[in-house]
Amino acid sequence: MKIKYSILTLLVLTFLTVNLSFAQKDNFKFSDEVNKVLKSKLMEKLSIDENTAEKYLTLTKNFQSSIRTLSSNQKKIYKELESNLDSPDLSSKIDEITNIDIQIANQKKEYYNNLKSIFTPKQIAQSIILQRDLFKKVKSEVDKRKKKKKRD
Repeated sequence: MKIKYSILTLLVLTFLTVNLSFAQKDNFKFSDEVNKVLKSKLMEKLSIDENTAEKYLTLTKNFQSSIRTLSSNQKKIYKELESNLDSPDLSSKIDEITNIDIQIANQKKEYYNNLKSIFTPKQIAQSIILQRDLFKKVKSEVDKRKKKKKRD
């Protein structure tokens, strides 16, 4: 079982790092192969069927897209603040940043409430852990590749 898990993890990491290396910063999209592996991993770890895994991936994709948009808008406002500290509308810009933080929190809450319609609390916790672990592994792999490129 551990060997199967290790092989599957290695496959996911390989696909993710290949995608990361070819993806543009804000246009990261999973390939079909990565989605298949991720779906398989979800089905195995959470003991769910393919339809439920698809629902999860769709919810997660939509959530990540909305968070990415909100974060992008927030970054633009931060740049505007930074470039023009003498602007008369600083207060409204600060309010916009705060409102975006609230929108992000609301999106997270809505996302987890939507997950409750398809998962048990234990499965939600497992999916959170799975996402976190995969992100850490991918980030580590990307960092290794960056260091390797700098040495070459």
